[in-house]
Amino acid sequence: MDTGSVRAVATRALRCEYAWVGAAFVVLVVVAYVVLRSVTTGTFDRLERENVSSQADRIAASLSYERALIGNFVLTNSQWDDPYDAIVDRDPAAIVVAFPPQQMRSSFGLGAVALLDHAGTVVGGGMVGRSANGFDPVSASLGAGLAKITTRPGTTSCGVLAAVGAHYLFCAAQVIHTDGSGPAAGTLVALKTLDAAGTAAIGHRAGLVMGLAGYRLGGSSARLSSALGPLGVRTVAVSDRRLDLLVSVPAVQGGSPLVFEIAFGRPVHQAAERSAQRPARDRGRRDAARAGAGRPAGDRGPRGG
Repeated sequence: MDTGSVRAVATRALRCEYAWVGAAFVVLVVVAYVVLRSVTTGTFDRLERENVSSQADRIAASLSYERALIGNFVLTNSQWDDPYDAIVDRDPAAIVVAFPPQQMRSSFGLGAVALLDHAGTVVGGGMVGRSANGFDPVSASLGAGLAKITTRPGTTSCGVLAAVGAHYLFCAAQVIHTDGSGPAAGTLVALKTLDAAGTAAIGHRAGLVMGLAGYRLGGSSARLSSALGPLGVRTVAVSDRRLDLLVSVPAVQGGSPLVFEIAFGRPVHQAAERSAQRPARDRGRRDAARAGAGRPAGDRGPRGG
């Protein structure tokens, strides 16, 4: 074999060797990126989820505030002769005078005020509509829920009531005379509608942009105590730029829970991704430089025939 043939064989062997080196280099870069990404983003993602989950405390506080407002309204107005007489006389007009519908909305943020007799039947009041002259009737599903509300003397009963079309945050108390004497004539119930607008208002008080998820909170979730019972808290990574906080509020009478949804950006996750990519790129440049430096001088650049 002449010198030229030996040189050609050696060149092909070297090229084959560097092909394996290049492949190994690519594998090393990929492995380095995966490891760095797992370590870096895993830690920061956990911190990010913990920070977002902690925002549920603000929602619990806002719900407790709303409950206190409605509870105070009910406790104050349930000890009053006007609603007492309106129940006994089954006088809807007297209830409109005692609880002007538009004032219930503008001053107290209520979506409904209802007076129930001992059987749980709505004898006056109802939904706050557009008219200042009266209340709109409650739906059949809401009426069925109101009929099951139980109260004890001198206390308020509060919770979230699920009905067709919406959930309601309510408080109820037994109606007695202004002087505190009984027996109770029935029950006063005040409700705040937790539709899109009502949910946004509660979120605004908490400093959050909050909406309705429209589905049950599936899978495992953390528990957070609140004035309305234990809240379910869960985070869902929607994308690299969005992390959703889901907060589930239990409903009374076995109704479907109400689920709030709050979207957060993910600046920490994106920063962690960039941090993981940078070392892998730097390592790739260094390995490429070493591979180039180790290449025989005769194998660099184009050759003539």
